[in-house]
Amino acid sequence: MKKALFTLISMLLLTQGIAKEKKLPEVTQVISLTELDTELLNELSSGTRPEIAVECEEGTTLPIHFFHSTELFGIGLSPNLTINVQKTCYVRVVKKKGYVSFDLNRWEPASYFFSGKPKVNLEFDREKQSISIKSEMVPYDYDDDEEEWDCCCFE
Repeated sequence: MKKALFTLISMLLLTQGIAKEKKLPEVTQVISLTELDTELLNELSSGTRPEIAVECEEGTTLPIHFFHSTELFGIGLSPNLTINVQKTCYVRVVKKKGYVSFDLNRWEPASYFFSGKPKVNLEFDREKQSISIKSEMVPYDYDDDEEEWDCCCFE
């Protein structure tokens, strides 16, 4: 009886685990991050090309031109903002959800790598009249119910 009950419970757990695993479309094309163009970038980010993975090779540095306006302030970071790939990985978007892989076989939701608690350091340089913002994502401590930003004051 114990063996039958154990087998039944094992089968239930196994089938639940299988049922939760999502089957993503097969990757049929890999494109280097440095080979993207605007049209393809828009197609990939909208999720209309789930068969394409973008290879982000360790050591790649990509300058970012960022512009943002509000009624009060405008922000422009050009060309001082860069993306530095610290570990080779592959990224793709399927049905408007991002995924990351290190081997093109096992795909994790991108939120796994980009979620956490932002830790922000602000520094004001009086001599240069500039503000430095240093930020890193610290993985959530699931025992901690606080969801506030860890922000130090001006140094």
